[in-house]
Amino acid sequence: MDRQKFVDVYNSFGVRSRTNRSIELPGNYHVTSTPTLVVDGKYLTTPAMVGSYERFFQVLDQVIAMARKERATRK
Repeated sequence: MDRQKFVDVYNSFGVRSRTNRSIELPGNYHVTSTPTLVVDGKYLTTPAMVGSYERFFQVLDQVIAMARKERATRK
């Protein structure tokens, strides 16, 4: 790997912008624990919210289906 090319990309505007955004997002969604997943920018869930990891994945499947249905009706 070319060291200078890596440094240039690492210090690029795009990388800095994405890094800053990744720092801001948890605050925007009021993330207080991990794992926390946000689906389609509006549905947030955690295992603690639903009681268990098993239920967490069931809820995620339901939320993803809802988001897909909403997107399909917007088209």
